[in-house]
Amino acid sequence: MSIKQQTLKAPISFSGKGLHTGVEVTMTIHPAGVDNGIVFRRVDVEGTPLIPALCDNVTDTSRGTTIESNGVKVATIEHIMSALWTLGVDNALIDIDAGETPIMDGSAREYAEKIVETGLVDVLMFSVNPCYDLQPAGEDVDALWADESYAKALHNIDPERERLYELCERTGVGIDVMKVYGGGDLLSEANSPFGRALTPVQCIEYALTRPAVAAVMVGCKSREEIEAALAWCDAPAAARDYASAMAGLERFSWQGHCMYCGHCAPCSAGIDIAAVNKFYNLTAAEEEIPETVREHYKVLTHHASECIGCGLCESRCPFGVEIVDAIRRAAERFGY
Repeated sequence: MSIKQQTLKAPISFSGKGLHTGVEVTMTIHPAGVDNGIVFRRVDVEGTPLIPALCDNVTDTSRGTTIESNGVKVATIEHIMSALWTLGVDNALIDIDAGETPIMDGSAREYAEKIVETGLVDVLMFSVNPCYDLQPAGEDVDALWADESYAKALHNIDPERERLYELCERTGVGIDVMKVYGGGDLLSEANSPFGRALTPVQCIEYALTRPAVAAVMVGCKSREEIEAALAWCDAPAAARDYASAMAGLERFSWQGHCMYCGHCAPCSAGIDIAAVNKFYNLTAAEEEIPETVREHYKVLTHHASECIGCGLCESRCPFGVEIVDAIRRAAERFGY
């Protein structure tokens, strides 16, 4: 399942005075995920309340457009909304430290110019977890989780899914992840097709290490579930390690396939092996290296040509990847 929308590539800030209040205000527009919509957040008000920019929230249009939610308002939103709508921005979180947007030059021009300068990114939303990745892509979530879909042995990520990840990464399309827990079944040894339970932190880490994934939307029904998901933010590497739960399964394997899990680290030469493998894989089906991939590879601290061939990385890999050969191929492909 996927939905294509647009958001900003990076945050943008504006400062100035409110037209009607004369109050100095700073407003920062942040990228946001699929179906977030345009939402203002009053950071100067206790609890930083949210005010979605919806028609139902419009309370005044006498000298500008004012929206309100739970008694908290933002006024004169028409110029920034005009810029966002005209440029096709579907999702943004707008932090503002006063009750009125900065007027800038009195039009939408400065807003629009800065948004164009910063750039937009397409965003897709679809389900990502290690079980779904074994299956061909499809719209029927029930089929993806049906017992019969896992009755036979499955090996490595479905090629179509892998090509989609790599295409998104190459073309600058961000992926927002849903169903990261597989409807909760991956958290249960009894319900997981693997016969092993993963933790919320492991599931989130798996999704975030896939190419092009920008964010994970976790479904939570309680405070405890929210805290379990937020634990990822401070979790040590050992707690994030999903590979240990996925290796050695009887009917499912990722043998010979780099899962970007990081078990190969630390490299004797300081190379970020997972990143080099990821960037190389993004070029494998291309005649020429995409410029975005070339630039990401360029800024790595150490490059594939620095590999000393010691093989320590291979001894640590839970999936039997021939890493030294892969790194040498990357050095040949990128030229260093």
